[in-house]
Amino acid sequence: MAEVKENFAFKIIDPPLAPDKKAKPNRGQVVLLALVAALFLGIVAAFIREYIEQIREKK
Repeated sequence: MAEVKENFAFKIIDPPLAPDKKAKPNRGQVVLLALVAALFLGIVAAFIREYIEQIREKK
């Protein structure tokens, strides 16, 4: 559309170019972070569950 009409809403200054290197998430880092987070949440959940069981036994 921009090439057909002169009075278009915007003007193309530079043509699009492909990036030099691929941009992607570091899979190893994501997996390691997920493992650490899951381990931490599992330990916290175990402590909370144990605490709740102790409270129920005292009643």
